[in-house]
Amino acid sequence: MQNGRIKIFCLYLGLGLSCSSVQLAKAKTWSVERDGTGDFTIIQDAVDAAASGDTILVGPGRFDEKRLVTTPGWTEYVRVQVMQEELTIIGSGPETIIGQENPWDSGQGHHKGIASGDSWGNAVLRVESLQLENMRDALYTSYEFGGTNFLEVRACSFSGNEFSLFLIGNNGTVEVSDCTFNNMSGDGVHVAGWGHNEVTIRKCAFGLGNEIYGQQAVGLMNVQEGLIEDCSLIGGTTGISVSGGGPVMVKGCIFNNQGNLAIFPSSLSTVAIDSCNFSNQTKVIRSLDSGNEIAITNSVVQNVVDCSFWISYTGSFSVNNCDLAKGGWGVVVVEEQPSCAHSGRIDMTNNYWGTDSPDSIRAWIHDRNDSEDACYYVDFEPYSDVPLPTEKKSLGGLKSLYR
Repeated sequence: MQNGRIKIFCLYLGLGLSCSSVQLAKAKTWSVERDGTGDFTIIQDAVDAAASGDTILVGPGRFDEKRLVTTPGWTEYVRVQVMQEELTIIGSGPETIIGQENPWDSGQGHHKGIASGDSWGNAVLRVESLQLENMRDALYTSYEFGGTNFLEVRACSFSGNEFSLFLIGNNGTVEVSDCTFNNMSGDGVHVAGWGHNEVTIRKCAFGLGNEIYGQQAVGLMNVQEGLIEDCSLIGGTTGISVSGGGPVMVKGCIFNNQGNLAIFPSSLSTVAIDSCNFSNQTKVIRSLDSGNEIAITNSVVQNVVDCSFWISYTGSFSVNNCDLAKGGWGVVVVEEQPSCAHSGRIDMTNNYWGTDSPDSIRAWIHDRNDSEDACYYVDFEPYSDVPLPTEKKSLGGLKSLYR
């Protein structure tokens, strides 16, 4: 037996036939320990020795060894380059750190932590219980050839990166769960995904400051199906942005203190929002595109600066069974446009608007009733004259979402 592989040689002498060195793969677990008690002391050395299907267990310590990697699109330093078809990397929690000790800045180049892709032969990557910090791209995937690919990230923590997860995945699947994302260098995105069939983000905590304009927690582009569930998204410019693709469901999430928008559906987006809590945004949602489809149910909006919803153009936009908030502009603003090539009615019935007066509600809605240049009418009756029994998540319980 060599490196966990069994070589079988057989010879059928009666027929003069032979079976030549058939290999039966047997998955192996490799260990990386800084103190020399494992198989290796450097993660990349273990990756280079591993075969498809193997698992690498990494002990405590900082791992900042990197080598220059050249691809058709870039040449950058990479700490861990994955080239097996399938590989699992498991750390020992926050004590296993990939990345440099000092903060990253753009003058250092786009160096990466873990990098994988189908151009290198990788299709399945599982990463668990690691701390990745102070890099441009903490975990980078480039699955561009349309084959089946799968990425799972569990119980990891990310800090000080411009892009914590930079994911290109033509027709692939991504599952992210029980992770924390804190701080950010530059105006990046904690989880940025392009072109996947499916992206699921569950029970994650996103924390950003408001010092740098443009920082986002999650950005999905041309993702065919997305689910962001039971997450907290605190600070930054935008909580979640969605562009193109199929439906994205946002469920049971807490949004607080975004400097601009909690959720931004930009172009040709389909977004469903259920049982979420929004507090301290400038605006909760803005719709800019006549191809957008937006539905919000069973959610609570509190303490907005401008308004709850700002609508320029939209295909459909409905808000039902929610508690809404009034800002300096009111509750709903339908922006005035030079022409109304797209127009219609917006269903905002069965909500609590913070009052039992229909005249007050009407005054807090700027729509086509107020200006011919506003393209949509907002239907708000019937409405609730008391707060609705929607699921209200306490912001005081946010600490429980952080590991």
